[in-house]
Amino acid sequence: MHARPRVAPLLLLALLAAPFATAQLAPGDLLVADLGVQPGLYAVTPAGALATTLLRTGPDYPNAIAERSHAGGLELLVAMVGLPDRLLALTPSGVATTLLPIPGVRPNGLAPDPDGSWRLSASGTQGLLRFDPTARSISTLWKNPFAASVNSVAVNQDTGHYAVALFGYAGPRVVELDRGGALAVTLDSSIRDISSIAWDPSTGTYTLTDFVKNDPAEFVRLDPVRRTVTSLVSPSAAHDLNAQARTRRGTSWLAGGNLLYSGTLHEVVPGGAVLRSFPLPWPNAAPSAIAQYGASPLGTSGRAAPGGTFFFHLASALPSDRNKPYALLLSLSSRPGIPLPDGRTLELRFDPITAWGLLGALAPFFGSGSNVGVLDGAGRATARLTLPAWVPPATGVRLFAAFGTIDSAAPSGIGTVSNTVGFTVE
Repeated sequence: MHARPRVAPLLLLALLAAPFATAQLAPGDLLVADLGVQPGLYAVTPAGALATTLLRTGPDYPNAIAERSHAGGLELLVAMVGLPDRLLALTPSGVATTLLPIPGVRPNGLAPDPDGSWRLSASGTQGLLRFDPTARSISTLWKNPFAASVNSVAVNQDTGHYAVALFGYAGPRVVELDRGGALAVTLDSSIRDISSIAWDPSTGTYTLTDFVKNDPAEFVRLDPVRRTVTSLVSPSAAHDLNAQARTRRGTSWLAGGNLLYSGTLHEVVPGGAVLRSFPLPWPNAAPSAIAQYGASPLGTSGRAAPGGTFFFHLASALPSDRNKPYALLLSLSSRPGIPLPDGRTLELRFDPITAWGLLGALAPFFGSGSNVGVLDGAGRATARLTLPAWVPPATGVRLFAAFGTIDSAAPSGIGTVSNTVGFTVE
């Protein structure tokens, strides 16, 4: 559970006055939220150097971060605890805007919904909330009935269900809710002290971190179909694991540490082997959340239904993608993905719908072809999927979308390979 430690006021003031890096945020930088001695939001290079400080806070602190691609471009959503609890939008240059005060919520997890809203997990019995960043409103989707606190949330891209991780000593530990907020299934009642949960589209499973160092495993895989748990790795016996972030290369970054042991980052492969580890470049780091800048350049909003319009928001963080051609592809599945020669994977199965998109057969449904085009000078574009009212309802059909940019100078001739977004045709 992400709890704020007590810090001597004079020490806190001294640290807040300390100088910090001013380098620019770059694609691939790791965004680390810290609730420790130097609370704030930091960017760390994949080599372990401090790139920049985006937020310096205290006594409040960031407890959840997520990347949001929308019509205005790419921004960070930051859930703050204290003074009061609130939700921020943060530009890549560090300009913060308060979207909504949420006093008493104590937010600790964020996950996107295809309609453009977000799911916010809240401590205690508050459960799962629906946050609309456009309307700047919040409402209760599911009230937690268990004697445990909700500690994290993720979206099952295969079904659209929400997985909620609970922190407690008895009862369910991971449950799934349908999109309306009804309890669908209990997936696990055995994993102790879950600090984060994430979806792995390459395997159709969840990965979880456990912050209690004495457990037999700190990074585990949960299969929602078989309801089995597999231990992957415990990269550090001395440090708690508090957060995780999946990269476009299919690896995961794990963040660990507390006030007694300096924070660390570990990059691990899907099977659990540790590729590299390094300490966070500031003292007594206690990371509460982690994300990778530029890893989620595809967002969606609207309604995929006959007579409705569904929007795909493309926002690349790569400067080299500006004014470059793009192709937005659809599929009926995200697995197996399309492997690229440079080792990356476009997480879509190549099927007839994918081929129709490449051949232009889907152009009439995309406003005369907005599924292919050229990104603007800021690396952005919007594709619009409109289903005519005469199209028979296809309730429950699940589609998956991802995009790539064309760049002859990039590996394999492809610049950005986006995240995959699943959505349901209503």
